Amino acid sequence: MNIAEKLDFAIKLHERKTIAGAYVVPYKGGVLHKTTYMMNKEWEAFEEYMKENQFQPTAYAEYIDGDGGELTERYGHPPKMASFGSSSRMI
Repeated sequence: MNIAEKLDFAIKLHERKTIAGAYVVPYKGGVLHKTTYMMNKEWEAFEEYMKENQFQPTAYAEYIDGDGGELTERYGHPPKMASFGSSSRMI
């Protein structure tokens, strides 16, 4: 495990009090489990909060318009912001 994964797990443990659970992505006929990411339902709730919170709609719009994949699954990977160690998520 590299240092970035250790940080992601430390943040996950701090926020959720457990490192159990993963973001599940269908990919090339199989399924990938990304354990350093929020669970799918957690991500959906986080994204919904960003859309609806009075301070976040502008940031949400900017992320959705960007091409960094912060809010979308791409190439068999969860949204980047779903990572517990995402710098964009920390904003």
